[in-house]
Amino acid sequence: MKLRFIPIKLRSNEVEDFYSEEETNALFNTVFNTIRDYKNIGYRIELVIAGGRKPMSIYPVISAQILFDENDRAWHLLSEEKLVKSRNLLPEDDMFYQLVPIPLMLWSNVPPTLLVDGMTPQQFIENQQQRSREQGELKYRKFMGLLTRVERDVLKALLQGLSNEDISKKLKKSRRTVEHQIQRVYSKFKTSFGLPVQSKISRQHFLRTILLYRIGKSADADTQYSFYNRDTIEDKI
Repeated sequence: MKLRFIPIKLRSNEVEDFYSEEETNALFNTVFNTIRDYKNIGYRIELVIAGGRKPMSIYPVISAQILFDENDRAWHLLSEEKLVKSRNLLPEDDMFYQLVPIPLMLWSNVPPTLLVDGMTPQQFIENQQQRSREQGELKYRKFMGLLTRVERDVLKALLQGLSNEDISKKLKKSRRTVEHQIQRVYSKFKTSFGLPVQSKISRQHFLRTILLYRIGKSADADTQYSFYNRDTIEDKI
């Protein structure tokens, strides 16, 4: 096995330890660029993570999450204290060790190196965050477009923190009718956001998601809602 040592550098100086954000970013960039370069020339990657500072485990995993395809693997090395104290690069015969696979979710069906071409890892993450926000806004607009006028009134009451009983009094409807209308709102929410029909999430999670896209947007007076009451948000969808 051939070994190649790649130093982590910051402004031409080798980083010996990680005490600042700049130094951890230098680690991130070095690991990311090394994996990307080997992927670009056709290598399959077997990434083994063992020992070192926490950033030396965290940033390789993040890099693998971004850059790996279905043929690559990431591993964590478990070993006994005897091996750790020996500081050996490779274990001796009487030393216990085991490679445990690290599960990763692929970013895209498109080759990852195409997605990151010309970008630093930080730029790629910011780009993906922006895309995620835009996709979320599209899902929110789809959800609002599916609601009837009555269902919008129910949603407004939910966002005001009202319980089902209070909503029935406010809208002058039976509690059973209100519960049925809330279930329709939840169902359209799941459809719009791509959630399984049978999934269950808390009312708190539902309201936070809606508020995430509603607060801060320009709207008329009747769409400005107070934050919800924690005592009324534990119901399950």
